[in-house]
Amino acid sequence: LGTSVWIDVLLAKYFNHQPTERLLASWELLGLDLAPSTVNAGLERLQPMFTPIYEALQERNRLSAYQQADETRWLVFVEKEGKQGHRWWLWVFNGQDTVVYVLDPYRSHDVPEGHFTAGVSVVLMVDRLASYKAMAPVKEGLILLAFCWAHVRRDFIAVAKGYPELKEWAIAWLKRIREAYRCNRDPVQHEDDTPAFVAADVQLREAMEAMQTTAVEQLADPKLRLPCRKVLVSLQGHWTGLTRFVDDARIPMDNNASERSLRGA
Repeated sequence: LGTSVWIDVLLAKYFNHQPTERLLASWELLGLDLAPSTVNAGLERLQPMFTPIYEALQERNRLSAYQQADETRWLVFVEKEGKQGHRWWLWVFNGQDTVVYVLDPYRSHDVPEGHFTAGVSVVLMVDRLASYKAMAPVKEGLILLAFCWAHVRRDFIAVAKGYPELKEWAIAWLKRIREAYRCNRDPVQHEDDTPAFVAADVQLREAMEAMQTTAVEQLADPKLRLPCRKVLVSLQGHWTGLTRFVDDARIPMDNNASERSLRGA
């Protein structure tokens, strides 16, 4: 097979996210009958050639001072000693100009901890998975976690759907979060120290302060329902990481970029 065939196979699989079986079916309509075993054998031979590129991408990615990370379930049908079932995890690490994927049998803190270079300071945007919090560099203060507001928003949506009588309370909180998103959109559209930026930045800080004050006041109310209390306790427990974006323009309010990076795979 010519080089052009393998270029098409690789682009279809890794750029267009097209299953190879579907690609071969489309080629068969054009009169090219290519056996899947031939493609599999060729990909196995190509893989070592890409290893140095992958390692270089890893090293480049680790140097990013701001990153995002996420993980999703990935079924791997192999028997692994000491592991029950076939659920593995596909991890993604978004750097400033690189994206690195790591496939691992486990969802433990060892995976993200093994990705980062020792001694390098990083701000890492993640959801609230305990594995990130358990990382040694996080406990040592080398990695600062920024938490995702989209995941916090889901907590209030769950309350609204699960408890109709609490829907009004949850919607009020969803509006507060929406206002924070709106305020945050304005500062990033302006250069620092311009009057427009300063005005938008003040509005954002006031919105976040008002949200914090409301949470404290509601938690002090002994009549607050348990579902509401659980959500607000979590909000307070993650508040430092949830508000890092206010003082650091690199940090968005959510980790949607890493979520999108996982869709193709």
